[in-house]
Amino acid sequence: MDKKSRIFTLLVVILLLSTLVNAGGALLGIIDVAIAEGLKLVAKGWIVSTGWQVIDFYEKIFDSFPLLLTTNPPMSEITSGMFFFIKIIAPFYILAIVILALYILMASSSMRGRAKAKSMLTNLIIGLVLISLSPGVLKVFFIISENLANALISMGANAGISALKGASGGLYEKFWKLTLIHRTGGVELFAIHTTLLFGLTIMLLLRHVMVILFGMLLPLAFFLYLFYPTKHIGKGLFMQTFLWTFMPIAWILALVIIGTVIGSIPSYIPEFYILIAALFFFIGSPMMILGVGDWLAFLVFLFEVLQAAPLSIGAVVIDETMK
Repeated sequence: MDKKSRIFTLLVVILLLSTLVNAGGALLGIIDVAIAEGLKLVAKGWIVSTGWQVIDFYEKIFDSFPLLLTTNPPMSEITSGMFFFIKIIAPFYILAIVILALYILMASSSMRGRAKAKSMLTNLIIGLVLISLSPGVLKVFFIISENLANALISMGANAGISALKGASGGLYEKFWKLTLIHRTGGVELFAIHTTLLFGLTIMLLLRHVMVILFGMLLPLAFFLYLFYPTKHIGKGLFMQTFLWTFMPIAWILALVIIGTVIGSIPSYIPEFYILIAALFFFIGSPMMILGVGDWLAFLVFLFEVLQAAPLSIGAVVIDETMK
């Protein structure tokens, strides 16, 4: 083979090798891109799957609505706390009755003072009866609220529950579609969605806790209400017991309204706004139906309890008697 042929052959070999190298580089680039896109799809799939598990966990609260809204905590969880306060309060009542009886018999020289003491003695006796009957009073509250809730929930509350669940499902559908477009595309929507569902769950569970707490304090509410210096605190305790016990009635009425209204909303309105409006209406319905003033009074009441100085039963009796 002559020199020119060798050079030509060498050039052909070099050209072939260069082509193979370029083709290999392009192939490696395609493989890298495919791997990167595959990893992105895996990440998006994990985000969507995790999001579904979170939403599915919170959406179970919708299935529990009928049970949570038509039942109250067991009385056995409350009566032990009630009897604790009754055991504390009863000796003070007996002491107050003895002090007033002695005052009426020996200390008071004026007709007005005697009349005031007799009135106070009557209040103490009534209070002692109410404190003894406080478990029965709370039981009556529970029976009335449960019967009302069961009667109202058959009026269309299930339609409201289905509407909330459907709107929640619509939000999740938008979340996973946005996530497929970009893995962080639905993060904000998911955060708002889960926050609303979390708030709803906490609100329903908090209601049971507050019923137990204020139910235990009902004897103390009757006790404090009978004395003028602590009358507003006793009234606040009693009203909170009443409000938290009958709160499901307001929620069920809200569900009936939601089920009625959402069915007539045009389809072009995004589920996002429907769910937010419905959940805020549901959570805020006790304030609208049972009264905003009482809920604001709850905050004032807590502040007063924290600020109130301890009052001895003797000081209260003397204050009431000397008026």
